[in-house]
Amino acid sequence: MCLPLLVLCSAVVGLNPQGPHPANGRGARVAPRCAARCATAADDDSSELVRQRAQLNALFRDDRADSSRCAHKFPSLPLWRVQWVSLPAYNEVLNVHVPHYTHMFTELMSTPQPWYYGSFYLEGGSRNLDSDAHALQPGEVGTLSEVVSAIPLDDGRLLLAARHVGRVVVEAVTSTLPFQSADCAYYADEEERELFDDIATEAAALLAPDSAELEILDDAVHEATHAAAAAAACAWASRERPLMPRTGDVSPLSQLALVAAEEVERATAWIAETAAAAANQAARRSLGLRDDDADCSDGDEQLGAPELELGEYAPPVSGEPSWREWQQDEEGIELQALELALWNELIGTWALAGKLESIDVRQLPSEILALMPPPPEGGWDQRLPSLDGGTIGAPCVLPGPVRRARASYLLTALLPELVESAEQRINLLHTRDVRSRLLLITRELERQRKVLAAVLALRGAMAPGQGGDGAAPGSASGADGPKPQRPGGDKPPSRPSGL
Repeated sequence: MCLPLLVLCSAVVGLNPQGPHPANGRGARVAPRCAARCATAADDDSSELVRQRAQLNALFRDDRADSSRCAHKFPSLPLWRVQWVSLPAYNEVLNVHVPHYTHMFTELMSTPQPWYYGSFYLEGGSRNLDSDAHALQPGEVGTLSEVVSAIPLDDGRLLLAARHVGRVVVEAVTSTLPFQSADCAYYADEEERELFDDIATEAAALLAPDSAELEILDDAVHEATHAAAAAAACAWASRERPLMPRTGDVSPLSQLALVAAEEVERATAWIAETAAAAANQAARRSLGLRDDDADCSDGDEQLGAPELELGEYAPPVSGEPSWREWQQDEEGIELQALELALWNELIGTWALAGKLESIDVRQLPSEILALMPPPPEGGWDQRLPSLDGGTIGAPCVLPGPVRRARASYLLTALLPELVESAEQRINLLHTRDVRSRLLLITRELERQRKVLAAVLALRGAMAPGQGGDGAAPGSASGADGPKPQRPGGDKPPSRPSGL
């Protein structure tokens, strides 16, 4: 295409026997114009080649972006196998510099959003990727993560902002080169399955033929339940703001903001529809039905599209059951009561820690304060001005199931004793229900509260008379007395473990 233009340019510039006109320099102006045309034509050809190459690449890409897949299935999910364990509900900023991972994320971000990948623990990191002893096995549990923003750096590295949405389990390894990938399925908590069991059962019952065997129906309900749970989890994540701006400016690394209160009603309705649609689609696939196989009765809507009762997806209200119920029967405890017991322990522990150091509950991370439920009847045990005055903002607007599930992971940030080793984090990742994680956190907070109370009592015994007239050790009434001298001079004592 460019050859005739090159010949023409040579004829005009190089073969002109008279050369450029001495008065107006026409030849001197013709040469740049022709060269520019040649360059433009070459650029057009190059752009066309790039476009065609991109189209060809898209033909051979896997079906990660296939919108027809079941919501709980993640085929050929790219895997980020590193030497630390990522937990759901957390957010990370990743510095990707290993070549096979920069390639993996570049490939991932060439597909339509959302950009999901799997975060899996690998002892020793990339140096053990080829080790048979560390080969990925079916049944291994990891974290479903999403890239929300990416900034390519000049030296080839990628700066990624990622949020961890939920858990996935490996079904089959699909590739090991140029990076590892696997077919994965969403790994739902028992509470999630219970929440969506009704709509899954209804979807399967509406779609299944009368002759369907019970085992086939059970499989359809199982698939529909997990699909609805996965769709709801991913939908809630999509309602949040990205962790990092999409521009090249990395200075405002804004925190992940939860869905705004005024959007809760609209969000819950949309997520309910999303979960119901996912259950419907998964039931169809499990029963071997195509999308056009559903029969419609006279004037009725298409079968297999049950409505999800918002129920626990409604915004929380005050006056939930007393947290003291949890001490009566840990096995039969209501999840709401356990949640309140946890927060009562957290507030009490933080209040005691504030008497050892000048801190209050407002210094808790905002992501954690955003998960605080409404106070129970009678309020919390500890009456803190920063709480009672409402200075920390409105109660959490997330639905109860979402709020509790996130708290069961995120509150471990205050308790490093629970997650200081990879084995502990893996065990936490493998728990089957929210209840077990909340109980683990509540017991650890209770233990730390008792330790802090003992420390304050010991201080009061060692420094009598400094707590006011007959003030109980560690009580707030001693604030008017002289402050006891800190051991070690002006250096403050170390903060109690995890706080």
